[in-house]
Amino acid sequence: ISLMDADTEVNPKYFQEVLKGFAAEGVVAVCGRPMSVPYNWLTAYRCLGYFWTHMIYRGAQSKMGVINVAPGCASSYRSEAFHQLDWNRDTLVEDMDVTIQIHRKNLGKIVYCPKAIVYTQDPRTLRDYTKQMDRWYTGTWQIARKHHITGTWKKIDLEFKLLMGEGLLFSLSILALPVIALWRPLRCIEIIGLDMALTFIVALCCGLIDKRADVIFAVPLYTLMRFIDCAVLLSSFLFTVILRRRADVWFSVKRY
Repeated sequence: ISLMDADTEVNPKYFQEVLKGFAAEGVVAVCGRPMSVPYNWLTAYRCLGYFWTHMIYRGAQSKMGVINVAPGCASSYRSEAFHQLDWNRDTLVEDMDVTIQIHRKNLGKIVYCPKAIVYTQDPRTLRDYTKQMDRWYTGTWQIARKHHITGTWKKIDLEFKLLMGEGLLFSLSILALPVIALWRPLRCIEIIGLDMALTFIVALCCGLIDKRADVIFAVPLYTLMRFIDCAVLLSSFLFTVILRRRADVWFSVKRY
């Protein structure tokens, strides 16, 4: 059973690659690789994010058996496992919810197939982008609470804690830079400069490998997006984990 979003377009060889993923013993779910449809500098930034996730994290997670989310726009399940999953609306990220359920219920392996490519539309305005990121981050904190991830020690829980702990520490560090600049402006400039240089290297690799020149040309705007991402992550943590506010409103970005 293959799931995808309404705006998903599949590569002609998508299903053949998915079937290759199921060839290994014990595999119950296969993740494809989403790629952003070009539109403007925001979709270029999202393309860079996909590249980083799927070229660095997802392959390693697949080999270690700790994939934390099978993306809703590119996931396939064996029917016997699919029918054992609880599909409900108590979180904003049902794809992550059912992924954690597969680990919790020991239904089998989740693997990543980088050649199972789909093309997805991403937000084209800053307003839509921040709302979508807020939904994703809020949903992630909801999953942590729902599955009691902070109090358990399975491999998937450790991976979840590592990723979100890293996100919190990084966000706090980035948002502290304006304060640091009041006392150590040169050090702050050095840190931002190093971040921009590393981002350019990754963007260059992404542009060449994925044939996306727009990802390279939009590099000067990525530092701004870094601050926005960090602010949204910390805000979602505050409202969902600290203040325990309920969020169940589904926000869908404008498609084009």
